[in-house]
Amino acid sequence: MPVFAALLLLALAADPAGVLNVIAPVRASEDVPAGPACPAEPLEQALPAGIAARVVLEPEPVVSGSEILLGDVACIVGEADLARRLKELPIGTAPLVGGTREFLTATLNLRLRQGGIDDKTVEIVGPPVFTVRRGGDVLPGVYLQERVRELVLATLPSGARLTLTFQPVADLVVPEGDVELRLARLPLRWSGPISIGVDVLVQGKPWKSLTLRAEASLLYPVWVTTETVLKGETLGPHNTELRLIELGGTVQPADLSGERPLRANRVIQPGRIVEARFVELQPDAPKGSPVHVTLSKAGLYIQALGTLLTDGMLGELVTVRNVDSGRTFTGRLVSADRVVVEIP
Repeated sequence: MPVFAALLLLALAADPAGVLNVIAPVRASEDVPAGPACPAEPLEQALPAGIAARVVLEPEPVVSGSEILLGDVACIVGEADLARRLKELPIGTAPLVGGTREFLTATLNLRLRQGGIDDKTVEIVGPPVFTVRRGGDVLPGVYLQERVRELVLATLPSGARLTLTFQPVADLVVPEGDVELRLARLPLRWSGPISIGVDVLVQGKPWKSLTLRAEASLLYPVWVTTETVLKGETLGPHNTELRLIELGGTVQPADLSGERPLRANRVIQPGRIVEARFVELQPDAPKGSPVHVTLSKAGLYIQALGTLLTDGMLGELVTVRNVDSGRTFTGRLVSADRVVVEIP
């Protein structure tokens, strides 16, 4: 399989962090027959009287589908409508991929009658017995391992270093066509023994599900505190740094690289991984912030100074206390220092 060998070499040489070609054509074009290679002489001979079509069996037919049609194993000439019906006539179930199945030529007459075709009007040319092979290709186990490794790396953040030592994977015989591998199931942790679920699609349709087992070790870029971080303190380069650490268990690291700043929702000791459960979004206006309050009632507007009694996010409701009167109101935070209170 020279074409597939070239694909495999490319897959093994590819940069694991590079762009993935998820759809992998695995059948070499030279292995796929363009159609039945029937001898020309029987086709060119005139049809005898009373014969409306001639079926010339291919010596060594190769099929790709699960159902064998007469047109898959023979060349057919004759009246156009009858020739079309003969080509579309099912004659049996195909063998497993890569396997063979023998057919008695005499049974084709029965198939013709079952299909509503008068077998006396059809001439069948061929040996008494013919063998049908279901074409396919072989995906080497090493190719499956490297492909799955690439797909897994594509799900990890930039900078992650994953080591996978797979258990032996058997070669896989697949039907002819474009083969696509998709990740169906990933482990919750990337440490120690793991299993990875993979779906195999042929021509865009599900064909088989596999489970690959491996020993895993993941060095993950995570944020680690460099000093004690107090509750409510904003996290950033001043109190954290990015390190590559092997993760175990079900630790879910926080991502501090987003546009919105995060703050600690508890005290985090130095040297600790900043986990997602340790952080929350930094409010647009923290509790205790001074704000301008606009009280609106029936088209009248009153301005006052207030203090936020709760953390506030833009567009959300907050509780504010009027500095002069001491009364509390519920209003909407429209900017970092302004609250609008609608009085019914």
